[in-house]
Amino acid sequence: FSGYSAPGDDINNSFGNFNFTEGVVYLLEDAEDGRVRVTFLNLISDTPDTTSIDISVIAYDVSGDSTQTTADAFALNEAAGLQVEEGQKMIYVTNSDDTDTLLTYDAGNVEAGYQYFMFATGTVENPEMIVSRRAPLSVRDK
Repeated sequence: FSGYSAPGDDINNSFGNFNFTEGVVYLLEDAEDGRVRVTFLNLISDTPDTTSIDISVIAYDVSGDSTQTTADAFALNEAAGLQVEEGQKMIYVTNSDDTDTLLTYDAGNVEAGYQYFMFATGTVENPEMIVSRRAPLSVRDK
């Protein structure tokens, strides 16, 4: 669930469920060699004083040896996926035109062989990042 709960106020009430479907059970959906699949979810929600905004996500390699990877802007309750090179990463969450950095997150060592889900949550004024790391789903027999 995400959004701002304003019972009885159809204009300002953005609270609701957000479904994210991941994977196809009969296909291997793994990242390319040396890369890591990262899914970013925009859950930065409305408040009584502000509305949610579209965000962009930029992943920088801390060593500076690789180029930045950018996801197109995406709205509240939308997801964007990237395949980044493994290694130490800094994640920047910006507004949709990249003029204002909302959040800087030290992702540490992003390791190949795992999938990462990074949830940008909170409010526009005080966003935070919550990260979930797990092994990719295994392919099932038909």
